[in-house]
Amino acid sequence: MELPDINLEAITDPATRHLIEQLLNVIEALQVDIANLRVENQQLRDELARFKGGSGKPDVKPPVPPASTEHSSEAERHVRVTRGKPKKNATLIVTRDHPCVVDPAVLPPDAIRHGTTTVIVQDIVLTTEVIRFVREVWFVPSTGRTITAPLPAGYHGAFGPQVHALALSLAYGAQVSQPALLCFLTDVGLAIGGGTIARWLADAQQRWQAEAADIQQAGLASGPWQATDQTPTRVDGHNESCHVLGNALFTVYQTRPGGTRQDVLAVLWGQEPVFRMNDTALAWLLATTLSPALVARVQAALPWEHDLGASELTDHLARAGIVLGVQQRQLVWDALAVAAYHAQTTVPIIRQLLSDDASVYRWLVDDHARCWIHDGRHYAKLAPVVPLHQELLAAFRRDYWASYRDLLAYRTAPTPTGLLGVGFYI
Repeated sequence: MELPDINLEAITDPATRHLIEQLLNVIEALQVDIANLRVENQQLRDELARFKGGSGKPDVKPPVPPASTEHSSEAERHVRVTRGKPKKNATLIVTRDHPCVVDPAVLPPDAIRHGTTTVIVQDIVLTTEVIRFVREVWFVPSTGRTITAPLPAGYHGAFGPQVHALALSLAYGAQVSQPALLCFLTDVGLAIGGGTIARWLADAQQRWQAEAADIQQAGLASGPWQATDQTPTRVDGHNESCHVLGNALFTVYQTRPGGTRQDVLAVLWGQEPVFRMNDTALAWLLATTLSPALVARVQAALPWEHDLGASELTDHLARAGIVLGVQQRQLVWDALAVAAYHAQTTVPIIRQLLSDDASVYRWLVDDHARCWIHDGRHYAKLAPVVPLHQELLAAFRRDYWASYRDLLAYRTAPTPTGLLGVGFYI
């Protein structure tokens, strides 16, 4: 049965209008309950038929594929723009000017100079540079010690930092194979071997790993908010999770064995979590489903305000005779790890975390926010049956993404009054 369209604004009596609004809401709730009950009823019918020796309802594929259940907001989020060839030179910075003159021998006698015209040309210059560092050496007779002047920052071994960076960019960014990379570097004039390139790419001395850790720590200190997400990935045939963390200034990627709250915390922390029993951890544990008696035993078994490694925590609980189930262990370790993270002072603590609404991101920081896309999925999942509600939902989603685009425009060109017309709905 199709419900008639109702214009509530046409109802002048406030009490009647309010009553009809409530009835429409009841219809929406009943419609959802009916749909769920139909699915459950069919499942029970199928199960009963199997108990009687028959079979359930056959799974016959419809001739027309059902509507997609993907709740994407891409069509609403993006603004249709007129296609055209972009102006590639608009963002280029001219590094040098090269005047071009006409040979006077080819000019007719009556030729008159008529200004100039410009042409922008991009090019890459690859040149090898062989540097001889002359390092001072000082001898200290009283100690027999020799002091040698250090190399400039970034220089170590027989090749400079530019070669290292270029090799990594071509190998991992452009997917250039090691033989092709060796051929390229030797063609430009470097005396280098394949073993050297292999050691660079394998990071045998862990220089790039240390640099990545420094970038992460600098990024964590760059501002109060960070954004994070994770996606499944395969490593040596095993399922793991790739975590991404960053803001407008940096981005780091880390592959972890899983996507648990402790894995997320390790990415935010930049190290393997440690565990601490304090007031924060105790309040967390008391708010969980753990029994107060078990929480008291855990509290008594652990030192107060003292960081413990994973093995130390396991030993303390074992000596106290505390055996935890899988879910209980997850709750206890999460509480102690988060408490230790907020108690430490060596790493900048993230105050505002932007992510999706997965449970592993909750209660890690003071302010947990969802991005517009993930928040918008909740409204895309709504399927009202009352025409009035359908119109209200459509208008809301239009205004929702209009506000999003207004914020993007303000970020690109902020003005003192740029946000006065922006409406917020979350």
